[in-house]
Amino acid sequence: MPAYHLILPQEISSFSDRIRDEKASPFPEEEIPVLEACSSRRNEFRAGRRLARRLLEERGLEACVLKSMEDRQVGWPEGWLGSITHKNDDCACALASLRDYEALGIDLESLRGPSPEVWDRIFLREEREWCQGEPGAQEASALLFSAKEALYKALFPLSRGPLRWMDFRIVVGRGAVGEPRSLKVEKVGGGMDRGKVERLEGCGLITGTQVMTAFWLRV
Repeated sequence: MPAYHLILPQEISSFSDRIRDEKASPFPEEEIPVLEACSSRRNEFRAGRRLARRLLEERGLEACVLKSMEDRQVGWPEGWLGSITHKNDDCACALASLRDYEALGIDLESLRGPSPEVWDRIFLREEREWCQGEPGAQEASALLFSAKEALYKALFPLSRGPLRWMDFRIVVGRGAVGEPRSLKVEKVGGGMDRGKVERLEGCGLITGTQVMTAFWLRV
């Protein structure tokens, strides 16, 4: 089970759980985006909302509708932001106050990682060289791929425009399997504000079966 508290700041709440045969949302309008989806997709969607509501209730908020916006982002309650991820049978959610954070993104991936044949389409040269220099190149590529996903989730609500993976270089700190590793972002292209991008903080962790990553931006 992914344990995001190991890589997130204390002020950011998180919760992980298995995806079950999930009950329908108590708010029918919330389910409109998955009415025609397959059962596995509906269960992923419902699990994410279930975890999000749990975290909101822990912060003292009443259960509320968490609609999907036109850009597929979650419509979080005023004053809050969050991120949801799922992979296979696991789901996780993280939640933060907008008083303290202006961006947040988490991601979960398997250890398999992307095939080396596609590395040149998703990783910069320095990132590919880093993967190849790690003891477990495939696990390293899974960490980097997950970090790019988490970065996208954190930045998209700020940009509201196209983001290209090749516009950002991710630098992974030293560490062994089972140890949190720092993630830094260097902007190499695109229209996002460089100062804001490079203030992002991040962390990743390779466990025995999964890779989890997160990025956040403090106010």
